[in-house]
Amino acid sequence: MFYVSVYLRLLPEDRADRPPRYLLRFKNLVRGFKEFIKEKGLDERDYEGVFSDFDRIEDFISYPKNLEGGRGIAIFSNGQEGIWEAHKLPFVYRDALVVDIEPYKREMYAIETDFGKNLIVDFGKKHLNIFLVDTKNFITIHEKKILPFGRKGPQHLGTLWEI
Repeated sequence: MFYVSVYLRLLPEDRADRPPRYLLRFKNLVRGFKEFIKEKGLDERDYEGVFSDFDRIEDFISYPKNLEGGRGIAIFSNGQEGIWEAHKLPFVYRDALVVDIEPYKREMYAIETDFGKNLIVDFGKKHLNIFLVDTKNFITIHEKKILPFGRKGPQHLGTLWEI
C-alpha cells in the first residue's frame, strides 16, 4: 500500500562514530514520522506495514558492509508488495524519509541530472584508459598499454587509437 523511501548521507565522519551518525539520523526521521501520525490523529494500525519496512531498513543500514561504496544511499521498500531496492549514490543532498503511495525518486533524478554521465580519459606515458561514469556504474570502455617509441620513431602510435 505505502512505499517507504529513505535517502541518507554516508559521510566518512558519520561512519566513524559509534553508533554511526547516519543510523541515529534515520531513527530521528522515523520518530518524526510517528509523531506526525499522532499529531494528525491517524490510526497507527493503517501504517503497520510501514513500521515493518522501517525495521527492515534499520536492519539493513546497521551492517556497514551493506553501505560500502557510496557517499549516500537511497532505499525504497514496500514489504506488502515484496519490493526492496537499495541504490548507492555518490551524493545525497539531504537526509529524507518519505511515505507515499509511490516511491519518491525525485532526489535520484536530481542527482543524475547534476552529475550526469562523464567520460574519463586517463593517459600516461605507458597507458591509455577510458571510463564511462554515472551515478550507478563505473564502466571500463578501453584499457591499453602503449609501447614506448622506438629508434625509428613512433612505430606504435597508430595502434593507440584502435578502440
